[in-house]
Amino acid sequence: MFRRIYNFIFDYVEYVLLLILMITSSFLIFSNDNPDVRSLQAQVASRLKFVHYPGMWLNTLSELVEENEHLKEENIQLKLLNVKFKEAWLENRRLQEMLGFADTISYEVIPAKVLNKGVTPIYNSMLIGSGKNYNIEPYQAVVSIEGLVGKTVSVGKTASIVHLINDVNFRAGVRLQLSRHSGILEPMSDQTGLIKEIPKTVDIEIGEEVLTSGFSDIFPEGFPVGRVVKIENIKNSIYQNAVVRYNVDINKVEEVFIIK
Repeated sequence: MFRRIYNFIFDYVEYVLLLILMITSSFLIFSNDNPDVRSLQAQVASRLKFVHYPGMWLNTLSELVEENEHLKEENIQLKLLNVKFKEAWLENRRLQEMLGFADTISYEVIPAKVLNKGVTPIYNSMLIGSGKNYNIEPYQAVVSIEGLVGKTVSVGKTASIVHLINDVNFRAGVRLQLSRHSGILEPMSDQTGLIKEIPKTVDIEIGEEVLTSGFSDIFPEGFPVGRVVKIENIKNSIYQNAVVRYNVDINKVEEVFIIK
């Protein structure tokens, strides 16, 4: 290896000497305090200032990248904060509507917040944040501002499980508001139910409101359930069926009332 270095220096001795002399001269020039030399230093520095531009550009670029990262982080934090403010505003509006709703009905009601949905594999259900601590008992009607939600089935000290209206095993006694016919509502899908075996002599109207009939110890009379969206005529039968769309979208319910 030393042999190669020696050969390289020997082959390019003129260039090596020139480089050494240039480095020595630059050192002597820039370390001299003579005014003339200082003037020369300034001129040389002015001529060679472009050498510093790439480094300055890289430093500036690095600072811009870092500043951009900080701005992105602040932007995300502001978005999250804005979402929190919007959620708080929407919750406040819902609570105001709930207070107004509670004042319009004659039953004693207990408000509760929905904590989770689908909490049991046996049936469609939701978990609410009120229980025996608010004197809630099993088999009490659960409603929202829009309409019937379900009924309590399991009650703990601070939480309760609600059997939902769209579960396949749920049943509720209902009445067609205009025709005054009473029947049993059973679920068809997440958003619709069916009232079976209505005599064809009953004049049902599309859009007719469906209310709880009151023929139950659980559901009070006259509470909204949904509206008739379709009439099914059964061939060779004296009966017809009414398809009812629920007023409540279970997936969007966040607060409910338990009716005592």
